[in-house]
Amino acid sequence: MEGRWRTWLFFSGAIFVWAVLAYVYFHAARQDVWAEVREHLMSIVQAVALSIDPEEHQRVYRERREDTPLYRKLTGQLLRFAEALLPEVRQKGYLLAQESIYTLVPSQGNIWRYVLDSDVPYDINGDGEIEDEEDKAHIGEECDVSEFPEMRRCYLEERPTADIKPTEDKWGVWLSGYAPLRDRNGRVVAVVGVDFNVTTVLEKERRLRRTAWLVFLILSTLTLLAILLFERLRGANEELREKAEESAQAKADWELTFDLIGVGVAILDENFTVVRVNKSLLQLLGKTEGELVGKKCSEVLHPESQNPENCPYEKAILSGEPVSYEVHLPDNRIWHVHARPDFVRGKVKRIIHCVQDVTAERRARRLLEQTERLITIGQMAAGVAHEINNPLNAIVGMAELLCEDLTDEQAKRMAEEIREQALRIGRITKNLLTYARPRPQELVPVDLNEVVREVLEMKTYQLRSNNISVNFKLAEPLPLVLGDRLQLQQFLLNLINNAEDAMSEQGGGTLTILTEGTEESVRLIVEDTGKGIPAEHLPHIFDPFFTTKPVGKGTGLGLAIVYGIVTGHGGKIWAENSPAGGARFIAEFPIAEKPKEEPSASQTREKPSTSQPKSPPKRRILVIDDEASIAAVLKAMLSREGHEVEVASDGAEAQRLLKEGDYDVVLCDLKMPKLSGDQIYMWLQTNKPQLVSRFIVMTGDFLSPATQKALQEWGVPVMHKPFRMDELKAVIERLPS
Repeated sequence: MEGRWRTWLFFSGAIFVWAVLAYVYFHAARQDVWAEVREHLMSIVQAVALSIDPEEHQRVYRERREDTPLYRKLTGQLLRFAEALLPEVRQKGYLLAQESIYTLVPSQGNIWRYVLDSDVPYDINGDGEIEDEEDKAHIGEECDVSEFPEMRRCYLEERPTADIKPTEDKWGVWLSGYAPLRDRNGRVVAVVGVDFNVTTVLEKERRLRRTAWLVFLILSTLTLLAILLFERLRGANEELREKAEESAQAKADWELTFDLIGVGVAILDENFTVVRVNKSLLQLLGKTEGELVGKKCSEVLHPESQNPENCPYEKAILSGEPVSYEVHLPDNRIWHVHARPDFVRGKVKRIIHCVQDVTAERRARRLLEQTERLITIGQMAAGVAHEINNPLNAIVGMAELLCEDLTDEQAKRMAEEIREQALRIGRITKNLLTYARPRPQELVPVDLNEVVREVLEMKTYQLRSNNISVNFKLAEPLPLVLGDRLQLQQFLLNLINNAEDAMSEQGGGTLTILTEGTEESVRLIVEDTGKGIPAEHLPHIFDPFFTTKPVGKGTGLGLAIVYGIVTGHGGKIWAENSPAGGARFIAEFPIAEKPKEEPSASQTREKPSTSQPKSPPKRRILVIDDEASIAAVLKAMLSREGHEVEVASDGAEAQRLLKEGDYDVVLCDLKMPKLSGDQIYMWLQTNKPQLVSRFIVMTGDFLSPATQKALQEWGVPVMHKPFRMDELKAVIERLPS
């Protein structure tokens, strides 16, 4: 029930995340649409303002007559401008016909006066009706601009502006743009206004909203299906486990015989008197045959059972079925006890009593289950890493494209945050994959502070969910230790899990992690605010299979593994109780020997040239990736750098393009349909060996055999998804021309 509750809680959280992402997508897209409309509108009204002669405009305003040739010339000019502009505007898809172009002479107050009007019907008084007398604005007609702040801002700041929010009436939705009209001295003598019907933008908003809802529903549905599938698989796994246990018990019932080696067997009569025992039982009990035969079973086999109803033999006689149970002894041994009645003509003739020490078997089973889980995690991690890192790479690239294109600083910061969070997910995926994949020990200089940060990054959410705060004080700089980074991560993860279990029982607490360095060793301290360790348990906590947790919750191996890792690195570890309460684990590692100083790369490198740095050469690049989003992002980014980029969606298409043309760089994914990345590389070795040194591998599973082969045997650059575009640019620039 608890597992199911957690599953549905995760589903609820996922739905909330999808809803937030859908809202953010819609809001950002909506802002982009309206920003584009306003920019386009301001460019139009600026063009209109530049087409008007300010001297003629001033003359018309001074004459204040609409029957003059000059007035008709200027109004006709505005009308022709609008008619010439409308086809281009309609092609944009945002602005409709029924536009109005007009000019107003500003004043210091809010009452300005109309001068020109394009003679397009316009609702001047704002009552929602266009009447005959208000088909157009007449010269000198007053206009209260207090309701048009952007018009006033255009006059005061002397630059084009546009309304922030559109207005709506029964004809549609309108957005107005304004531009200053300057005389020869640069003084603003009038403001040009253009009203556009932007009703189609609402349709685009509705499509965006529907798209956001559709994405949300699809993601929610997929999450629900995944949850349901997980529940089905878990139920099936539990059912299989129960059946496996029943089969094992049934097999044990048939195999338990009097002469079975390793099983203690006693034969009882109908009065519960021991009539015969085997040697295994004598060894198990540490008694002689004379001490058992002829005695009641309650005296020699289970004296702790004072109540006859608890006697397994009594239950066997009454039920007529075999009875089994386990006895947990004070010395942590586990006995499996089995009683089976033998009926002759409906009456109990004999009772077979079997005792087996299953301590080693239980320990082996727990070890096997843990090993199987780790293997499963490793297999799942490889698939998950590839499936997650591919879309993450697309997200990183698109976010970087947005950072380059966006002018709004707030939107740019949001795009940068999207990129950084996607890269963070990639780091977490890489850590999980590294932890789950078994590999031989590799001893290299390791910074324990980095190990602490990596492990805490994996555990942050779970600790926060259990109301556990983390307080870490890391000494900087910290001497390096010679160790295996993965094993050190496992050592610290086991200690954190142990502290988490202790504090979760009391509803939360504080986890403290400290690092200290001396000239000879590095010390790492993990302290919790749990109940602490009973004094009688302190000498045994690092013993294999020693645990104080309930059956089924702990294996007794976590701290034993910790002890083995620390001692295997030449260190030592001990536990104590903190004076303030809780447990404290202290591990010491010897520091790594400082390597002999060698000339640095900067010392051996030739002095840089004093000439101006050359711009990177423009190359012809082939991008091979079956993920269309990644290929599109790479093409867009590399094209901006001046490169000529072609895209292949699978290995077969890439091979065809390579046969037909020449390329300077080949950027290739490893896992693809039809032909994989390593097959493409082998083909290049045979057919176009000049491209082998300019072959770049992209992969989402950095521990796969193909990736390791690319690193160790091919010696080509490998980009681990998700990667930043500047990293890829740097790799391309380092390739030979």
